[in-house]
Amino acid sequence: MTKVLVVGDIHGDWGRFNALLTTKRPDIVLQTGDFGWWPKMEVSKPVLYGNQKKWLLNGVKPSSADVYFCDGNHEDHEDLFQLGTIVPMYDHVFHAGRGSILTLPDGRVVLFAGGAESVDKNSRTAGHDWFPEETIKSHDLDKMMSHDRVDIVISHTCPTSFLKHLRKGNIAKVNDPSCKALEYVLDKYKPKQWFFGHWHMQKEGFDKGCKWQCLDYPRHGGMWWRWLD
Repeated sequence: MTKVLVVGDIHGDWGRFNALLTTKRPDIVLQTGDFGWWPKMEVSKPVLYGNQKKWLLNGVKPSSADVYFCDGNHEDHEDLFQLGTIVPMYDHVFHAGRGSILTLPDGRVVLFAGGAESVDKNSRTAGHDWFPEETIKSHDLDKMMSHDRVDIVISHTCPTSFLKHLRKGNIAKVNDPSCKALEYVLDKYKPKQWFFGHWHMQKEGFDKGCKWQCLDYPRHGGMWWRWLD
């Protein structure tokens, strides 16, 4: 039986992520964005969540698990951006572009729908640690809506239907146009399961026939990974 692990935001915390891979030994990892893709940057700003001196491409130690990550808002989109395809980045690590799909060994179809708006973009520098490509655009949505069937969605933020259950005080995240785009995805495919991160909290619910789970990230202490049923 194939063991599939779903993981929330990592923000380049390779130590905890590698420990998870070593301990749980999954076959496949589906990651919800804010993976920590900053290959050109030495980290000095606390806003980038890094204690490491560098964001290294080989931050994920080689393992037998295939890791598929969608892009969050805190990534180097200029280096990363690919539309609708799964691209190998290095050994066993793949960027799953917006609108790409992965068919699991049991036949279920996973759609990757990365992207979200940064609430801290005013404190960042365009082209360095912030990129306008971070939000879901119309061409991204066109690709996301181009499939016949989707059973599971891996996204960074969530559809508007889920927002009522999340942190109401965070107006910037609530008003993210990416959420409206993802609502179209929810309405078209009616997936059975949906996983996302971005909100840095652990929460789950059921809306429009979809069981969804918001995953935390390692430094908050909430649940930041789940086995896929």
